[in-house]
Amino acid sequence: MLFSLAALLGAIGALSQSRTSYVTVTQDDMDVPVLQPSADAPSKSSEGYMAYYLQYDAISIDEVNLNGVGLGYLATSSSFSSSCPLFIEAGMGAQYAFGSKHDVDYTLWSLFLPINIGYHYQVNDGVALAPYVGLNFKGYFTGKAGDYKLFDEKEGNGKNFALGWQVGIKAVFKSLSLGVSYGTDFTEIWENVDKMGSLKITLGFLTGL
Repeated sequence: MLFSLAALLGAIGALSQSRTSYVTVTQDDMDVPVLQPSADAPSKSSEGYMAYYLQYDAISIDEVNLNGVGLGYLATSSSFSSSCPLFIEAGMGAQYAFGSKHDVDYTLWSLFLPINIGYHYQVNDGVALAPYVGLNFKGYFTGKAGDYKLFDEKEGNGKNFALGWQVGIKAVFKSLSLGVSYGTDFTEIWENVDKMGSLKITLGFLTGL
């Protein structure tokens, strides 16, 4: 999976390069090739970028509410063209979630790999909106409910991997992004326990614009 993610990030990086072409102009009786953007080159704010972000999650698992804090990065491709402003993005992040119910403290550590496809809408020169939908691959390292180990085979017997979906929208500025999304898991982590749901708010710091 990690090799596939690396290949995908490499492809996104290639898509993130500006589209250019050569034209020939005559100067001092000599034909000189000049590099210029092609006709369908995206605007600067629709070019690919890397976002390092902070996030907050409001997580719900079978009537237990957790607060999640995390960080990660996301590589976003350029829009495919001016007539097809779609993009793809993929990344990686880590999260720590905590909460309590009936005097029982809960903790949960996880790693996630989101992959999205979205639509780039340019509001003006400095602001763009980007709705998106995608999948989220999750890996759970460890977790506790009091002294009860949630992923121990003899105790909680929770699954260490889950697949989920997500839908969201983000506002992209010159060097920042602000987004909100919601998603749930397709798969159960524990038997007879509701699937995890999460409302997420992210603040991204952009590079590559």
